[in-house]
Amino acid sequence: MKPLATDSALLDALGQRAKKHLRARLSATRQALPPSAVQARSARIVEALASLGPLRAARAVADGSDPLLLIPWVDKPPLVLYLLALSLKLFGPSESSLRAPGMLASVLTVLGTYGLAWRMVGKRAALLAAALLALSPFAILFGPTAFTDPWLTLFVIGAAWAAVAGQPLWSGVLLGLACASKQQGVFGAPLILALLVAAEIPHADRSRRASVILKRIGLALLGFAPVFGAVTYWDSLRWHNRPSYWDQSLRTYGGVALVPLVEWPQRTGEWMRQLGHLSGAPAISALLLFVAGISLRPGQIKADSKDRRSRWTFLLAGYVLCYLLVHLIFSFQPWDRYLLPILPLICILAGRGLLDGWSMLRRYLPAGTVKWAPALLGLVLIYVASLGVTAQIPVGSDIHAYEGVAEAAHLLAQQPAGTTVYYDRLGWHLGYYLYDLPIERSWYDGPAKLAREAARVAREQPDTPQWLMLPRWELDSLASLEEALADRGFVARPHATTVAANGTAGPTLYRIEQVLKIAGMAGAPVESTQ
Repeated sequence: MKPLATDSALLDALGQRAKKHLRARLSATRQALPPSAVQARSARIVEALASLGPLRAARAVADGSDPLLLIPWVDKPPLVLYLLALSLKLFGPSESSLRAPGMLASVLTVLGTYGLAWRMVGKRAALLAAALLALSPFAILFGPTAFTDPWLTLFVIGAAWAAVAGQPLWSGVLLGLACASKQQGVFGAPLILALLVAAEIPHADRSRRASVILKRIGLALLGFAPVFGAVTYWDSLRWHNRPSYWDQSLRTYGGVALVPLVEWPQRTGEWMRQLGHLSGAPAISALLLFVAGISLRPGQIKADSKDRRSRWTFLLAGYVLCYLLVHLIFSFQPWDRYLLPILPLICILAGRGLLDGWSMLRRYLPAGTVKWAPALLGLVLIYVASLGVTAQIPVGSDIHAYEGVAEAAHLLAQQPAGTTVYYDRLGWHLGYYLYDLPIERSWYDGPAKLAREAARVAREQPDTPQWLMLPRWELDSLASLEEALADRGFVARPHATTVAANGTAGPTLYRIEQVLKIAGMAGAPVESTQ
């Protein structure tokens, strides 16, 4: 990132309320620092305040301090940020307010999945698809999060529904809203285009089919253009002092490139591990994917040749496979949330597959067992849903993993202005809890960068407190972090370990200090907070 040269350069770009808000923060920082460090430090404080996560950006919109998000270096489109801000405005600044929009999107996605499946594979399969999605622990855990992915999923499914229902204009609008929620909305475009082409064309002979398809695509573009144009215009208002969210996302995630062939086996294993969480347990998820493929067998395809179900089934299956292949061969991180947009499609295929599979099985089952099959399916679905409700799988809103963040942030909030806290994870959370405080948050991508930044801060601002925050799932990296710090003459001293409600350890705070400054001093006892 290129820091601004002067405070006034940023202040000129902001509205009056944002100016007042930022001046207060810089004033507090100056009062806490020696005069010699103020000029160098203030530029970094401005940049640190600009390097905000979505949660903090939403608060800046909600309280009116930065309604156009001119300060943050956002790497996402603005729609979900404004939805989060609206929730904060309506219900007050709380975690519940930030979780509510995602939950709403998840519920609406279940309804959208039912509507799409009804059009594609019939009412009975649609009911099964909606039930599979509603009770998927994957969907349950992502619902109450502030991730943009639930809204992306909702709008892609809505766009697909509109395309199949013969509403190309609305299909384009909803696809535009998907792109306004997250950049990956562009991955929905091939699906929507395929659905528009494959949809039945009533009262149109072959000679008119091409013109009708072009008309539908044109209407979809007509709906898409105003939404995407509005988002692009919003983005352009920030270009004089902030990069586009497209550019920033590429910076944040290291760009997008083809993965060398030698890395494919490892990446395949990582993506398979994430797919194993779709239904909680890998075995059940594998069964779900198997059932989803039942309708693709040659016998069923021949049986469906006279209706549209085979067309839709093949189209959805092909899109899901291509989606996974693209994420495999390109350098997308193997993150769980990237699978959320295809989960409703998998559930539709599985709903159809369950009906087809049941039709085959019931011929060979004793008559007395037939009536117990729905009850058995219900028990399995309740079981996998419980895995999500009780946070038994490490995806989405892993409840216990994030407990203790507020307590750790509270301890950091008591530190002097300008204090630096290093983090590899939980940046959004720190941005939310440290919203109004001049605490500099610094992300590191490895031990070497952490040690290098600690040395730089100690050299330029020797009186600045430095902290390291590690969640429990990153504790195995502590040894390498300590080794890198020791090479530069630093030590990470444990200060406080938070404890989750289930008794597991939450984030741990470490005080980073120079060895020379603490020579001859006994180590401080580790505190614990509930």
